[in-house]
Amino acid sequence: MFRKLSHKTRLDAILASQRNTNARLERIEERLNNIEENVDAISRRVTGFEHRMRRSVRFAADLDASEDSAKFMLASLGGAQPHNGGPETLHAAVAAAPEGMLLEFGVASGRTLRLITAAKPGARIVGFDSFKGLPEDWRGEFKRGHFSQSSIPHVEGAELQIGLFQETLEPFLASNSGPIGFIHLDADLYSSTKYVLNQCGPRLAPGAMLLFDEYYNYPNWREHEYRAFMEWTAANHVEWEYTDYCFMGEQVAVRIKSC
Repeated sequence: MFRKLSHKTRLDAILASQRNTNARLERIEERLNNIEENVDAISRRVTGFEHRMRRSVRFAADLDASEDSAKFMLASLGGAQPHNGGPETLHAAVAAAPEGMLLEFGVASGRTLRLITAAKPGARIVGFDSFKGLPEDWRGEFKRGHFSQSSIPHVEGAELQIGLFQETLEPFLASNSGPIGFIHLDADLYSSTKYVLNQCGPRLAPGAMLLFDEYYNYPNWREHEYRAFMEWTAANHVEWEYTDYCFMGEQVAVRIKSC
């Protein structure tokens, strides 16, 4: 009887071991299937990437813009602080701003205006926007009317000037004295950016900070906010320096030394 039980016990152990082995093999097979699916997905992405490199002129334009922006970064932004994201770049620029009003041109959903109010609670913060989108075509798919809002956002701690910049900025400056310590230029367009700089320039406080939201790193970037700033500084003999930039985006911050 003892010998029979011993044989049965050994047999049960062998069967249990076999079941465990089968279960492990099933898990290994499942993992191999997952790996195969991942490899297929990566292969499809690589194929798509190769196709874009060979066929997409928009992709080629992005690559050219990245190369040109990298050269600009190496040549001009060496003394500025790099940041991984736009919010970090904005926060650094706001933190460095002297006393004065904080203005944003291009509010849209109010996301960045909320970041500004959180960074400078209690300050005079004003956002300018028509909320009807771009007044003219900009680049690529960003045509007139792009960025229009279905409703006007409410931003606690900030005022809104609703209308085109050309309709609201001059009356605002005429009725509100005091220096400007910070401007967030999210105007996108050359024409809008140049107008804001011309109007606000005489009111900038010493050390005022300007943050451009689309300064570089996209096709034809030298014809928009960058161009407006270069022309304005040259025409008005402005002394300035780059202080911060986003190396994963398009934002660049500038400190105005004198104007």
